[in-house]
Amino acid sequence: MNQDGRLTLRDNDVRPGTKRIGLIALCAAYFAIILDAGALNLAVPTIRHDLHASVTEIQWALSGYTLTLAALLLSAGAAGDRFGHRRMLTIGITIFGLASIGCAAAPNVIMLIVARLIQGAGAGTLLPATLALMPHLYPPGRDRQRATLIWVGTGGFAMAVAPLFGGALVATVGWRTVFLVNIPIAIITLALSRIGLPANTRAPVRLDLTAQILGALIMAALATAAIASGPSGWNSLPVGVSVLVAILLGLVLVVRRSRSQVATEKVGHGVRTAVASAGIMGFSFYGVLYFLSLHLQEQRDWSPLHTGIALLPLTVASTIGPFIYGPLNRRWIASVVLLGGFTSVLFGTVTLLAAGSSAPFWTEVVAMLLVGGASTLCFSALTSILVDTAPTKHMGKLSGWQNTSRQAGAMLATALVGSLIIGAPASHEIQATALLIVVAAAGVGVAFAETRARRSTPGKTTTATARTG
Repeated sequence: MNQDGRLTLRDNDVRPGTKRIGLIALCAAYFAIILDAGALNLAVPTIRHDLHASVTEIQWALSGYTLTLAALLLSAGAAGDRFGHRRMLTIGITIFGLASIGCAAAPNVIMLIVARLIQGAGAGTLLPATLALMPHLYPPGRDRQRATLIWVGTGGFAMAVAPLFGGALVATVGWRTVFLVNIPIAIITLALSRIGLPANTRAPVRLDLTAQILGALIMAALATAAIASGPSGWNSLPVGVSVLVAILLGLVLVVRRSRSQVATEKVGHGVRTAVASAGIMGFSFYGVLYFLSLHLQEQRDWSPLHTGIALLPLTVASTIGPFIYGPLNRRWIASVVLLGGFTSVLFGTVTLLAAGSSAPFWTEVVAMLLVGGASTLCFSALTSILVDTAPTKHMGKLSGWQNTSRQAGAMLATALVGSLIIGAPASHEIQATALLIVVAAAGVGVAFAETRARRSTPGKTTTATARTG
């Protein structure tokens, strides 16, 4: 490792012939996490009926997964830096696989919620490693950029197939089989990681368990507030107390974070942009996905399979981002691409506002294409910004920050959108789409600020291609 903390080839104990195997292991684990987050949306009405679950209970079954996932990401990346990312990936995928069996066998909604919480914990343990190991497999340059885009593309593909996959399984063999698919993926990941991933990726970093606990409590308070807002209203005591607790704990966490090692080394504006953009994009994509999953089934009265097919414009469009990012990145810096992506998301959510149960379906298709196509384009851009501006010795921790932000956004989107429209009249959908518009507009603002910051700093870029010539 050189003086600025970046990895050199001598730090990498993976033979050139096994790097592809390692990349497959990382992508397989990442695929399972994203697939599970999207496939279950189509099963909400069915699970609610089969397990006689209330609106609040079914919301916890969905949000519990992203809650523990996002909470553990705060420290899982740092733990990988210290104890080895391959070890964290192995532990995480094992927990994830075993919890998936528990989800499939859950006899009631309470056991399903518990199993989903554990499943999310496994996902949170392994997720930072899927990106943090990338610099240990590939040196800076085109190979790393290509591998990073493959990783992003894997997530896009998982998002693309998740609704159709989940809808097909729910309609044919039942919602429990959605979880059983994770078992062979977990076994394959375990086998390939032993062959293709380096074990010597440790770094002398400090774990902040207090910050981990604070982060988990903040996530739980936000989830409680969002879920309780539906049946109780925003002015209710449970919502008010939960929001107040989240704010107070957040202030404590900010003070502690400002004194941390990463903060004192001034990771830079680019890292902050990547982390904020990940949360906004997670909220926008999963908010639109969940909104349409419920809208098509509850307002248009479509079946899970029909809904899964109808969502293909959103999910398939999400697979094109990594392919068009390369050509765009050679012409413009990553922040400009990010700005264009969030602008597309904003137009898509505005279009969604005009699409109701009586509107023609093509209006929803337009919204899905705009949001879906821009989702992985934004994620490719923000990932490039993070990878190219973050010190390698803190890559696990900063990857954890980015993924925490993304999953927290997804969790809040699921909780808020669900609380607004599950079992509610169609008029409540206006509130949900207005919320999505506001969040997308915030993304445009963040990307615009990053573009201005880069242009005001001569000679500074955020692209791998610019670094490598």
